[in-house]
Amino acid sequence: MKQSSIPRAIITAICIFLLTITIARTVSLYWPRFHLDFYPGVRLHHYVYGIFLLTISGYLALVFKGPRATAWIACLYGLGVGLTFDEFGFWINLNGGRGVRWHAGGLVLIGILFFASVALPVLYSKLRSGADAALRLNPDNLDRGID
Repeated sequence: MKQSSIPRAIITAICIFLLTITIARTVSLYWPRFHLDFYPGVRLHHYVYGIFLLTISGYLALVFKGPRATAWIACLYGLGVGLTFDEFGFWINLNGGRGVRWHAGGLVLIGILFFASVALPVLYSKLRSGADAALRLNPDNLDRGID
């Protein structure tokens, strides 16, 4: 996998994450009774579908390593995280109703943690490579015996 495809995959996952949450919140606001009944009397919330997409994207990430695969896996990952964390309130309070669903504090926290978890490793590697390059290019380091 090329190094340049990693930031693009991260940006893709974040954009799909935000788009998924926006669409899920819009659908549940304007069509609150919308859901798929695969089995009568059993309602699966969309975080269940998100968990399956996260599982599939994790498996695909282990199997496929090319840049095209990385882009598609990033899309699946962002969609899965968006569906899963959009209903984070249900994880904590399974008997919760609409109040749990529409409380955005947990969603904002998860969004911040998700962004930090994908952005901090990239920033760390850039800062580290920049510091290494500065040490190598500084002529004073030659006098001190630092290569």
